[in-house]
Amino acid sequence: MGWNKGGWGAQAEDPGVSKYNSGMLTNQRLHNLWLFCQKHWRSGELSNLNDCLDLVWVELFADSTKEQRETIANFDKSILELTKKSKELIKRKSAIDVANNKAMMALTIKDKFLFLKTVEKKQGRGLAYKDEFEDDFD
Repeated sequence: MGWNKGGWGAQAEDPGVSKYNSGMLTNQRLHNLWLFCQKHWRSGELSNLNDCLDLVWVELFADSTKEQRETIANFDKSILELTKKSKELIKRKSAIDVANNKAMMALTIKDKFLFLKTVEKKQGRGLAYKDEFEDDFD
């Protein structure tokens, strides 16, 4: 399989079909990432949680819509602004404002988390699998 000059991806005349189901592997990576995200959430590690959510987004990006990409960009912009504000507030030693800013950061990251779970479901990942050939006997 060859690669395009100056770009990523297989050449059209050599599609490089894999005998492995990459969908299953993607779902396994997503499962593992969500476990790490939950670990960081429970321990209050907001920066690590956001980094982990970014890795989830990498897995979901290829099948995302323009609106979903814009929403994630807005989340990332808000998180960056809150991070900058937090650094300024720490310098000013304003404990109440730092705590309020951290709460806003936590809510924004939680919303990003929930949004990514919604994107995952809309893409058909994380849903229950039903084999068409299974009988209905329990």
